[in-house]
Amino acid sequence: MATLGIELCDAAFHAASCDAQHLRPLAISDASGHTDWPGYAYHDGAKFCFGRSAEDQRFVYPRRVTHTFWARLAHEPSTIGPAGKPAAYSELAYHFFSDIVRGLPAAATAGRTVLAVPGSYLKDAATEEEKIGLLLGIAGDLKLPVAGIVDMACAALCDPRAPGFNPALPVMVVDLHLEGADVTLLGTDGRLERKDFIHLPQSGYAQLLKHLTGTMGNRFLRHTAFDILEDGRIEQSFFRQTKDFLLTGAAEHRFQINTATRNYEMLAKREQLASDALAFVTTLVQGLQSFLHNSPHATEACTLALTDRAAGLPGLEARLHAAGFHRLLRLPIGAAACGAARIGETRLTPAAELA
Repeated sequence: MATLGIELCDAAFHAASCDAQHLRPLAISDASGHTDWPGYAYHDGAKFCFGRSAEDQRFVYPRRVTHTFWARLAHEPSTIGPAGKPAAYSELAYHFFSDIVRGLPAAATAGRTVLAVPGSYLKDAATEEEKIGLLLGIAGDLKLPVAGIVDMACAALCDPRAPGFNPALPVMVVDLHLEGADVTLLGTDGRLERKDFIHLPQSGYAQLLKHLTGTMGNRFLRHTAFDILEDGRIEQSFFRQTKDFLLTGAAEHRFQINTATRNYEMLAKREQLASDALAFVTTLVQGLQSFLHNSPHATEACTLALTDRAAGLPGLEARLHAAGFHRLLRLPIGAAACGAARIGETRLTPAAELA
């Protein structure tokens, strides 16, 4: 029976399957056929929806949408839910993860499951006890045969598809979540071991995409004399186009807004996207430099490994090279899921009792 690896990054959940012969990424499909799973939840007054479907309501019904429940996994009440009875963050996480499992046919036949979790879940004993305890409770209710929980950065480096790194040097892994960036320093002396960690709260995908949507929207207004803020659904459409432009890495994108009376278009270049993201990228690079300078375990010669979410930031690699980071690796999409599946297949067995 195969091992299932699940990458719990709220910017985009991923999954992979590994058996003795094959390692393969898995698509997680929702009811609408979408396979991207950002950590969003939406309550329409009667029921919840999650992932892409919830993200698609972000600008239409902003007070009914939240994206912080994975970062703030706890019993505390969230900001959405039935009138007078908002759902707890842990409840939203449970229902979100239930949808993930339903979208993974491989979950029903997996012999073991390994979860790759954000480094912030493991930053200290108190946080680990709360968040990992809740996560195990969710996994137990969903009847997942959990064999292990591993640090996401460590799991990503164990993806056999990833480029190799010099084992004589420490590795710093940079990843982006919705509410911030995680920077993890790993020692490589005989085995991978987390030595240091920092969460940079102003460097998340949610902040970046809100900023890029605003700057591109202003450019669209100057070019067409049409304000995308006129209607929430129009702003939502513009957000989706901006996100797709960012994630595809395309050299250019033609923004299109159709109204009842006419169509509006604007051709945008990736150089403009990079210019709009410059302040965000600069803040992230400064955070990396400060972390490297202050960590007692870091060396100037460390390798910098970028997840696909971080590597996709326009202009980041150029800024890193200019800042003196010359040993750069790009990790494949879903690296933590694939690494977790591989670790589980070769090293772990399911726990007899999750308690």
